[in-house]
Amino acid sequence: MLLLHRHQFTTDTWNWEIPSGTVEPGESPLQAAAREAEEETGWRPRALRETAYVQPIAGITNAEQYVFVAEGANYVGPLGFA
Repeated sequence: MLLLHRHQFTTDTWNWEIPSGTVEPGESPLQAAAREAEEETGWRPRALRETAYVQPIAGITNAEQYVFVAEGANYVGPLGFA
């Protein structure tokens, strides 16, 4: 499992997190997952497939969350935070 150890300024805590982000206009959730993983970690996932879709706070707001698994990854360089 690829995790990030990063500081969250809002809570002033360090946390382990999975790479995540926003689906940009014209982008599929799968494309967004691949882009975000590469931007945040420097690793380009291979053979991504969706494993889960959840609406964790349905009825309050639209907060779609997709979970993907990759069958391997290639290191493409230092993380970019683009």
